[in-house]
Amino acid sequence: MKKLFVSVLAIASMVACINEEVVSVPQGSPIAFDSFVENATRVNDPSTTKDNIEDFYVWSFMNEVDGTVFEDEHVSKSGSNWTYVNTQYWLQGQSYYFAAIAGDRTNNQITLTVDNKAGNKNGLGSAAFKNVDGTNDFLYTEAKVESASANQDAVELQFAHLLSKVKFSFVNGFANKYNYIVVKDVKMTSVESASIDLTADAFAWTGHAGEITLDFANVNGGVKYDIGKTMTSDNERLAIPAPANTKDYIVTFTVELYNGEQLGYTKDLEVTVKGCELLPGHA
Repeated sequence: MKKLFVSVLAIASMVACINEEVVSVPQGSPIAFDSFVENATRVNDPSTTKDNIEDFYVWSFMNEVDGTVFEDEHVSKSGSNWTYVNTQYWLQGQSYYFAAIAGDRTNNQITLTVDNKAGNKNGLGSAAFKNVDGTNDFLYTEAKVESASANQDAVELQFAHLLSKVKFSFVNGFANKYNYIVVKDVKMTSVESASIDLTADAFAWTGHAGEITLDFANVNGGVKYDIGKTMTSDNERLAIPAPANTKDYIVTFTVELYNGEQLGYTKDLEVTVKGCELLPGHA
């Protein structure tokens, strides 16, 4: 009997050891995102829009900067939704700050210096941008939720363009109706790199350095057009904004003059554009 009694106690102890209690922490719905960028109007517009944006990166903190929620979280499009790996949930009554960027970060085209890892209350930090060929956009946004609900709506990220968009228009100013022109191989020199303070009230680029050449291709597809007609370059390109007189922009192109169907004259031209101010988010 004594051995049986001991065996029963041992079994009872083992059963007690695997008895578990689960304590749950009340949490709301997963934090979700919605993004908006203004539309583009041309096929060869390199700008990021709400129709072609594919991903962005998010930083976030709860209440104070040491309450990290997201740190360089990659958010990508999946159908009509946005998905990310490290799922976070709304905590009711807490305040949240979000900052996000969009743009190609390969080859150090966008280099960030983030304050306090998760950003600060005035913005994400600073960024350096290297323009490669005028086709990589750079966007930034901030958002705040003062007091989250358990079923808080998706965070609306209203992205702003930090770069300037450039295109060229050419007018056939000849008087004879039989004079047609063709404009080809339009190029412009531009700043290669600069930095921007994302915590400032107004975006301003500084430390402009280096030079690249942006390719705008032809005008009107390289097809001749007649007098009085204004045609634009086939490509639009993105450039680093700069105050007036920061840089002279050298524009080169080739013009062909036709009389009817016959080519009569070809000329390579160069124009220096001085005192031009390029503004963030402007075309």
